[in-house]
Amino acid sequence: MTNLGNLGKIGNNGSGMGLRSKFIVSLLALFVAAVSAVAQEETGEVNGRVVSSRGNEPLALVQVQLLGTSFRTVTGEDGTFHIAGVPAGNYVLQAATVDYYLIRQEFALAAGQTKSFDVVLTSSTGKLTNSVTVSADVFGVETESSASAFTLEGEERKNLASVLADDPLRAVQSLPGVTSNNDFSSEFSIRGAPFGRIGLYLDGVLLHVPFHTTDGQADNGSLTIFNGDLTDDMTLYQGAWPVRYSDRTAGILAVETREGSREEIQGRFSASASNAGVLVEGPWGTSKRGSWLAAFRKSYLQYILNRIDFGDQAPFVFGFTDGQARLAYDLTPRHNLSLSYLDGASSVDRTRFRSELGVNSVMTSGFRFTLLNLGSRYAPSQHLLITSRLAWSRERGEVANRDNAELSNQTYGEWTWRSDASVVWGKMNTLDFGGLFRHLRQDGLANQFVYAPVLTAALDVFHGAGHQAGAYVQQSFGFASGRGHLRAGVRQDEYSVTSAEITSPYASVSFEPWAKTRLELDWGQYGQFPELNQFFSIFARGSLLPERATHYDAAIEQRLDERTRLRLEFYDRQDRDLLARPALDPRLLDRGTIFQALPNAPLLNSQRGYARGVQVSVQRRTANGFTGWVSYAYGRAIIRDGDLHLKFPSDYDQRHTFNAYLSRRLRPTVNLSGRFTYGSGMPLPGFYRLEQGGYWLAENRNGLRAPAYQRTDLRLNKAYVRQKFKTTLFAEIVNLTNHTNRDFDSPGPYDSSTGRSYPNFYSMFPILPSAGMVFEF
Repeated sequence: MTNLGNLGKIGNNGSGMGLRSKFIVSLLALFVAAVSAVAQEETGEVNGRVVSSRGNEPLALVQVQLLGTSFRTVTGEDGTFHIAGVPAGNYVLQAATVDYYLIRQEFALAAGQTKSFDVVLTSSTGKLTNSVTVSADVFGVETESSASAFTLEGEERKNLASVLADDPLRAVQSLPGVTSNNDFSSEFSIRGAPFGRIGLYLDGVLLHVPFHTTDGQADNGSLTIFNGDLTDDMTLYQGAWPVRYSDRTAGILAVETREGSREEIQGRFSASASNAGVLVEGPWGTSKRGSWLAAFRKSYLQYILNRIDFGDQAPFVFGFTDGQARLAYDLTPRHNLSLSYLDGASSVDRTRFRSELGVNSVMTSGFRFTLLNLGSRYAPSQHLLITSRLAWSRERGEVANRDNAELSNQTYGEWTWRSDASVVWGKMNTLDFGGLFRHLRQDGLANQFVYAPVLTAALDVFHGAGHQAGAYVQQSFGFASGRGHLRAGVRQDEYSVTSAEITSPYASVSFEPWAKTRLELDWGQYGQFPELNQFFSIFARGSLLPERATHYDAAIEQRLDERTRLRLEFYDRQDRDLLARPALDPRLLDRGTIFQALPNAPLLNSQRGYARGVQVSVQRRTANGFTGWVSYAYGRAIIRDGDLHLKFPSDYDQRHTFNAYLSRRLRPTVNLSGRFTYGSGMPLPGFYRLEQGGYWLAENRNGLRAPAYQRTDLRLNKAYVRQKFKTTLFAEIVNLTNHTNRDFDSPGPYDSSTGRSYPNFYSMFPILPSAGMVFEF
């Protein structure tokens, strides 16, 4: 018989209680397991992977949630996500991160079911798509076909465009080797050559003056006339380039605009520190065989600049309005038509600074630009692609100085037709060929006041028209099992207003001696016809010749990993027959006498020279972690003028240039980026020397340089995602270090007896905070 008292004693000693505790724990475990099993039968799971539409790269730090519930997670480094314990029912999956379009997808989840998703996110600067663009190389080297080419993508364009200006060409100014020391201008220079020698192609059409500007005087102040939110890739060629591009001698910037979304109607309202705009796009018809897109912008930067204290320097108070639209339609699965329209008007008003302006400085101006572009893209077979363009453009503008005297009043018009074909006739062989016809006209006047030594107006009146025609052929070969590529081509162009023709041969060879090493050598000869206002200028003496350049480029690229590369580039550009008016500038002769400026100085092909240098860059391109580049360039651009018998640095010669851009997503809704630019300074164009705290005429041209240019910008993007919309706020600090930057404005008067000169300058932005926002709906 069991003694209950002893049993109690056993419990008090712990052994009996231990057995009961284990028994109770076991029962509880069985109960929890049973409940979990029932719960699992009543719930399901949601998992998947998020990738970028470009390159199929996994996207980390993407917020994934089921709308209207507390179920949410963030993707890992491999782009995957997992949500467990989701009750059966109908849900909406949303994936969102900063600088990308958010994606929503409805789905039904049954008890015990596992739903898997492949989510594709598109950069907010591109066309919304559900498909992935697969590229064999993250840097797109196969599409560049040049040792000196650099492609600017997605958020690189947006972050570098600046909240203050929101200008896609400002992004180009930060590319390796590019120089630009003017905060007010979208222009840039390449290897000591001015922007006038760089061709900007928009959807295959060479633009004459692609800026909101002062009647073609974009170096004074400008803003790109097309909307950066409508652009796709932008590729800059700083050296030898394929022969499909013509009529420029220093570089090419090829810009492609995007179609509207074919998935759904969507829109965005944006407001930056300089302008506000609206963009709406969507599919065309229920079949979604086409798309439409329309955008409008209006600036208020002029009101901001009017309230900034620039001291005794006059800034450019700039205002603009523009609209852009595009229609695209698939006639058949192989034939696409598109129609683009671009129209913009701009003005400058510096009346407030009248007393601080030089006689050749712009006080007021108005400019209007219009472009229509009809395009056809036809692929009759998988081996042949034919692209054709018919475009019309017109420019009108006028400029007045402080005395309300006309500095410029011009009209420009152009018709362009071009057609390009690509034939793939082998696994690694492609034949490209095409033709071009342009009809151009230009008339008006240009006035420059010259101290000779008395102030004298050098008025130029011109009126003329002409047509250009050209054709090219280029063959690409692959060898060594795809490790090598050889490209060779030739182009021929002629102009009705001159008997001179331009023949442009081109050759390029690239080879990969090792898996992560690539070598490339490029060579090409190019020509650029004078403008009509130069051909028909009263200052032109005889028939003007085309400017010409020969490029030699070499590059070696070493991949540090799949998404990081180190590039070293060497270049040599030989220039000849460059146009100039050498007698327009006063100068000091070798015996101390002063050469007086000639208001009617002739326009001559009097200059030749060279540009040589080296640049090194490290670039990383990824959707996760740090992305961007750091670059340094050293170069010399020297000009020899046959009329003056002088040798001097070019007006845009800059020995040292340092450009850096870094960006990183810190959280799913936060992105931080920054850029740094340093330039050792360009020459003051003219014959100047600095003595006794003042400027004097000198014997040598461009012997005096502007102070070093330095600018650091910091930008923060913060996204707020709601069920019906997404808002992204931008905050930026321009010129974070408040470095004082100044630039040359225009020549001033000079004393004909002493040689004392008084050139005009203007200051750049001080430290300047700015903010903007984008509301997507």
